[in-house]
Amino acid sequence: MNSSNLICDCQLSWLPRWLRDAGFAHSVELRCAHPASLHNESVFSVNRDQFECGESARGGEEGEGAPGRGGEGAPGRGSAPEG
Repeated sequence: MNSSNLICDCQLSWLPRWLRDAGFAHSVELRCAHPASLHNESVFSVNRDQFECGESARGGEEGEGAPGRGGEGAPGRGSAPEG
């Protein structure tokens, strides 16, 4: 598995350790796309406390990023009409 489009936020912090423990670390090349401070870093070189959540981790404005991260496409996360 290879990817350089990962959003390296708190929801991904478990992945490097799991890959190492499962014996897959040598067969994958995974790099962060966001946040900018981790751009192009291997997930294996990122410290667990660097996997943060927030606007900077998603790469910008609300609604941007992968589903399930608070964007428009996330089920159950849309804004309910007020009234």
